[in-house]
Amino acid sequence: MCGRFSLTELKQVLEEMFSMQIDFEFMNNPDFRPTDSILVFHEMAQLMRWQLIPHWAREIPRNVSSFNAKSEEAHEKPFFRDAFRRAQRCLIPATTFFEWKHEGKEKIKYSFETTDSPVLAIAGLWDKATIKGETIYSCTILTTEANDVVRPIHVKNRMPVLIHPRDFKTWLNRDLSSADAFKLAVPYPAEKMNARLVQSPLSSVKSPTKPRAQLDLF
Repeated sequence: MCGRFSLTELKQVLEEMFSMQIDFEFMNNPDFRPTDSILVFHEMAQLMRWQLIPHWAREIPRNVSSFNAKSEEAHEKPFFRDAFRRAQRCLIPATTFFEWKHEGKEKIKYSFETTDSPVLAIAGLWDKATIKGETIYSCTILTTEANDVVRPIHVKNRMPVLIHPRDFKTWLNRDLSSADAFKLAVPYPAEKMNARLVQSPLSSVKSPTKPRAQLDLF
């Protein structure tokens, strides 16, 4: 599961890395959370709601957590299978992502980054829904099994799928089936990642509302 990440890179760096123009204003944020508007790259750069709303939805989901999708199950889960089938894949830029290590009653915050790129490219799926006459673009972050860097920290042994720059075109190629593209949805090499202690203990700090746990619906 990935419920928080940061993005603090310059617009020019992102445009160069993803080979797309960002022709709108967006705000960097050291702590993006589900339902926030985040920067996404697919056929173009776009802002999307970080909580996938399937095209068939008639209202915004209130009691489900569709900000993450297990890459191994996205093809069969109701909220994600159409986006998977339609090859609506995307990349979500991030400087770091965050996870918490549970030690007794305490939660210790760690950040994760890659050593071979200053920007993470998190794999996702996107969709478009019309809710009460308003068109809403939204996305979810795909997760996979944790590697040896993340596993000691994340209680559920999950991490976001990270795509290497050499594979950007392959991942975003809508002529390539998701069944083939998802061969890239594997744990990032542990030797190319670092974990850094951010805050300890979190239990002494009043926390914002926590994202709900992933439900079996997905």
